[in-house]
Amino acid sequence: MLLRVLQQIVRAVPGPTKAIWDRVPEPIRRAVSPIIFPIAVGSRTRGRPLPVPEPAAGALFDVVVEADEAVAGGAIRVLAERGHRVLRAPADAPLHELFRREAVSDAVWVTTARTAAARLRDGRLLGARILPESELGAPADAAAAFPEVSIVVVTYASRETCRACLASIRRNTAFPGLEVLVVDNASSDGTAQVLAEASARDARIRVLRSDENLGFARGSNWGLREARGEIVVLLNDDTVVAPGWLSRLVAHLEADPSIAIVCPVTNEAASDARVESAYETLEEMEAFARRRAAEWLGRRRTTEAVNLFCAAGRAGTFRELGYLDERYEVGMFEDDDLSLSARRRGLSLAVAEDAFVHHVGQGSFGKLSDSEYLRIWEANRRRFEEKWGVAWKPPRG
Repeated sequence: MLLRVLQQIVRAVPGPTKAIWDRVPEPIRRAVSPIIFPIAVGSRTRGRPLPVPEPAAGALFDVVVEADEAVAGGAIRVLAERGHRVLRAPADAPLHELFRREAVSDAVWVTTARTAAARLRDGRLLGARILPESELGAPADAAAAFPEVSIVVVTYASRETCRACLASIRRNTAFPGLEVLVVDNASSDGTAQVLAEASARDARIRVLRSDENLGFARGSNWGLREARGEIVVLLNDDTVVAPGWLSRLVAHLEADPSIAIVCPVTNEAASDARVESAYETLEEMEAFARRRAAEWLGRRRTTEAVNLFCAAGRAGTFRELGYLDERYEVGMFEDDDLSLSARRRGLSLAVAEDAFVHHVGQGSFGKLSDSEYLRIWEANRRRFEEKWGVAWKPPRG
């Protein structure tokens, strides 16, 4: 009862409550933070929903070639005829300047025998797929330079946010070997119709519909086991992806094989993935993400726990970790559990500073009453502590 009263106070006057909390001595804050954490999260502080117009067509990857070379002319010409943008990279200018100026997100960087090692390094940092000219015999070879990626989205009665999420993937993700697996947990609010329309529009979207609410872990595991990609991404249905988000997450995984899971930074998360942001519209969010990508190019930091609002890893890693533990009821604590499992195997977790995904937050859990939210949170905290024999600590953020 006391927790519910405190939660209602936080919800009613969040500003004064935070001001009081900030004045509490640090030792006391550390001691009581496990109690305060669910109250703060349960207050349903959320990011702003971002409507995303349905793009007329899915995004196409760019093709970047050396400006002073006659690179694989026939294949490049066919790619241009198919609508791919072909950009010439001057040898006397850094590659990242071209990517910034031309707003390049997902790209194939066709290299020659004379391409300098420093430029190859820049291309990898930018998330471009490196393709030697000798391997570009046909347009299909450019598409094959991308890894196969599966995105798993679990949704429950989230018609509008899920619609925006899928539209943003079509708008800002140009991976040709992509598949999107949407697990619908028996939604009855019109989400099923949205998903049917989305899959009819885009063959990469496949809907797995359950007759019951499986919860986040069981739903995610269904999608993970069905996934064909060598890289898989768990993505919440209340997210909107920004340009270049997937290329940069993949680049970080490829740069360090010890990374088990990497997540982007975001506007809203109860973790250290949260960064300060200021935007109101989709276009402003995308501009913010591009600026941040240029400023933080190639940078990542280790973290103790990844937040599963958006998390990418190799399919083999998820299998090794045993997927998500399904003991955590409807949800909560799966991310802490998966993170600790990875760390105890000697694997690292990372936050990609140059990848951004907008997150509304509390998309499904916001539908719970305060008392139900706190009941589930406390029950799952106990399950986590009993399983691992440790006291749970709130994430830094």
